[in-house]
Amino acid sequence: MVWKSKLHVGENTMASWLTHAFLAGALGTDQPFHIRTTRFWVFSIFCSIVPDADVLGYAWGIEYSHVLGHRGLMHSLCFAFGLGPVKK
Repeated sequence: MVWKSKLHVGENTMASWLTHAFLAGALGTDQPFHIRTTRFWVFSIFCSIVPDADVLGYAWGIEYSHVLGHRGLMHSLCFAFGLGPVKK
C-alpha cells in the first residue's frame, strides 16, 4: 500500500484530512464566542476527519465499493446522526 500526498491541483486531487480540519475550524469561527471552548474545537475537527477513517479498511482488503469501504457507511447520514450525541 502506497500513501501519497497530492499537493498539486489535477484531475485526481481530493480533499485531505487536513483540509477537512481547516474547513471545520473556519466554519467554527462563525459560532458565538462563549460556545468556542477547547472541547468544541476538538469535537468539530474530530467530526470533520472521522468519516475518512474508512480508508484504513484498504489495509484489511475492504474494497472501495463495499458498504464498509470508502464513502460507504461512515459517509452516511446514519453515521452522522449517531456521532452527534457523542458530544453530550
